[in-house]
Amino acid sequence: MNLLRKAISGMQLDKIIKDIEESFTRVFGEDIRICEVKSSVENMGYFQISTCYVPSDYKIILEHSEGIFNIFILDATGARATLSAHKKYNPELCADNIENALVLLKQLLEENDFVFLLAVNDKYYYKNSRTGEMRRVSKKELLNAKRRGV
Repeated sequence: MNLLRKAISGMQLDKIIKDIEESFTRVFGEDIRICEVKSSVENMGYFQISTCYVPSDYKIILEHSEGIFNIFILDATGARATLSAHKKYNPELCADNIENALVLLKQLLEENDFVFLLAVNDKYYYKNSRTGEMRRVSKKELLNAKRRGV
């Protein structure tokens, strides 16, 4: 069942967020720390849960808006990756989908072989998570990747 349908009050939204925080803990154990939570009942139940992934010092953000959630990975340089660019998951906000996405996220982070996007002075770079190597990419290449869902 879509959790957003339950999010008609701040109290219910708080419960959804608490359940997601518990899912993070179940999946990651001691490897994750909840850093910050933002929410707004007025904005269709928008919320953002920011966590710190201890083994590699990545910041993980789970963001929800209008019944859909996304998961972002950020490194210390500001480079950004999305779980959806590397693993397929159902983004509709429900407990099973959250849990499944977090399991995929944990696998991706443990493999530590994915690509970040970094923007510096209007130039774009792909950055390898494992090696830190960066390769400049053109805006056209970024648009083509976006069309493919990367």
